[in-house]
Amino acid sequence: MTGQCYVNSYELLKLLSESLIKETDPVEIEKLNGLSLVHGWITPTSGCDFGKKIDHAWVEAGAFVFETSAGEVATKEIKEFYIEYQATQRERYTLAEAFCLKEKSQIYGPWDDAGRQHRGLPLLTK
Repeated sequence: MTGQCYVNSYELLKLLSESLIKETDPVEIEKLNGLSLVHGWITPTSGCDFGKKIDHAWVEAGAFVFETSAGEVATKEIKEFYIEYQATQRERYTLAEAFCLKEKSQIYGPWDDAGRQHRGLPLLTK
């Protein structure tokens, strides 16, 4: 699950927010309720990072996680995702917060100190 998760999750957040604006189906609106970008830790269950705790980004809305591994979007129930990947949230960003942080920093993430230190990146000035 390493790679472009920060870029892919941010771009997915933008795409889902745009579709929410156009949506009229109450079921789909409820599914996208509470749309947010999450940065945290997961432990992959397969692949080259199997069993390792890695930093990761994903999108949450309603009762669902939209996971952008390997360039594809997978939808899982939140509880299932957190159990399967032993996921822990470091930071949760609203649409406005994510858009502002991306604009201010000119990067897709991580924006929090723990995530940046884990990747050996300099801390962002506040």
